[in-house]
Amino acid sequence: MSKGPGRIERAIEAAFKSNPDGYFSVPDLAHLIYERKEVTRSERVAIQRAAHRVAERLHWTTHRASKRGAELIFVNALSLRSYGFGWIRARHGGGGHHEYMRGLDGKIMRGPWITETEWITKKFETDDDMKPGGIFALQVEHNIAVVNGETERAAQIEIEIQRECEATWAALAEALARSR
Repeated sequence: MSKGPGRIERAIEAAFKSNPDGYFSVPDLAHLIYERKEVTRSERVAIQRAAHRVAERLHWTTHRASKRGAELIFVNALSLRSYGFGWIRARHGGGGHHEYMRGLDGKIMRGPWITETEWITKKFETDDDMKPGGIFALQVEHNIAVVNGETERAAQIEIEIQRECEATWAALAEALARSR
């Protein structure tokens, strides 16, 4: 018989609730729980299990990194900022980045180094998918409708998402055809 959430689950739940617009990787959670980023395999598995249980209760979800090692990023499915930032982090990895800019002579130059957070924030603010009506904003609206039991609204948003995806694929196919 379960005695309820354990120490790890309670710590993760507190982190998710105190930062609803945030996103957390397993090493981030390890740092909060064990006060270190490097953990053993068994500790990492315990964190993942606990985080999945908390995520299910609080309507959080995961984005999986697209690179080898496939880091999990836990995001709030009801917050566009959390959902978008987490997706960007999963797709473009951790660490900082150099800004690139075009000089007056038309050549591309490497600009100043910016932190991961600055880069993700800039990408989030300039990405059309994150703006109202964009695919990520629609997905978050859909998640909110589902949680609130608004099945008709959720179905309407699903249709909008499908249209948005079809338009994106059509534009990609057209661009590919033009490049050949």
